[in-house]
Amino acid sequence: MSEHTSGPWSASDKFGGTVWAGEDCVAEVSGHDGTWATSEANAHLIAAAPEMLIALKDLRDWIRYEVEIDGCVVPAYTARLRAAEAAIAKAEGKP
Repeated sequence: MSEHTSGPWSASDKFGGTVWAGEDCVAEVSGHDGTWATSEANAHLIAAAPEMLIALKDLRDWIRYEVEIDGCVVPAYTARLRAAEAAIAKAEGKP
């Protein structure tokens, strides 16, 4: 899988639910219920994806440090580390 279009992305309500990277259209979104409001909400969520991925990777690295380097044995940390790693893999198109 190739790299995603670099961010930042923005959502435009002008055309329903359109996600932009500068002047390039990244996605056109429609809601499952066919309403403009759902399309716009979906577009805003998608537009936040690049920044959320960066933030999640930073949090993963911090949790990994706490668990693996610092020896902090907190079950909630290891569970959240696995969840973060799974979400990152999904975003990067990995199994």
